[in-house]
Order: sequence, then C-alpha cells, then structure tokens
Amino acid sequence: MEYEWLEKVTVTDGPVDVTWSAHHASQKRGKPFEVSITSLLPLLRDQAHSVATVKHVMDKIKEIVAFLNPGQVPVIAADQPIYAVAKQVQWHWPEIYVRTSSS
Repeated sequence: MEYEWLEKVTVTDGPVDVTWSAHHASQKRGKPFEVSITSLLPLLRDQAHSVATVKHVMDKIKEIVAFLNPGQVPVIAADQPIYAVAKQVQWHWPEIYVRTSSS
C-alpha cells in the first residue's frame, strides 16, 4: 500500500503531480475513527489571576465538559501562577472541584 503513490507518480507517459500527502489523504480509511470534540472559550476581560476569574473559568469548563461529553472528568491546563490560584480554589471548595473515586 505504501508503494501505490510511487507507482502513481512514476507513470511512463510523464510525471504526475500528486504529492505523497495528497495521495494518502485521498485514500479511504479502513477503520472508522472518532472525531475529537473541542470547544474554544472567549477571552476574559478581568485579570486571569484573580480567584473570582479562576473560579468562574473552572465552573464554565466543568459545565462545558458535562455538556459536550457527559461523565468525563474536566482537565484544565494553566501556567504556574494561575495553577497555584486554581489549586487554592480547589482546596477551598473540595466538594465542588475535587473528584473522589467514589463519585
């Protein structure tokens, strides 16, 4: 299957202008694949490092993940200063932001 492209571009009548990536992109996929569900959030007007903003963002991410993929645990990535604030929010409200193995 990997040699199909090579055979296609080395035709005796002259060169065929098909790139390797274009050839493979045009082929049918043998196995079905899952589509990734993603979402983009708007930029914030307030300071990103405030507790209120971080808590609001965590709440919104939790709601969005529950809507897009029910049952999935939300995963949030942040730089170190915002991560520190997010951990403080998580520790202050563990019943909302800490998921235990029993829940």
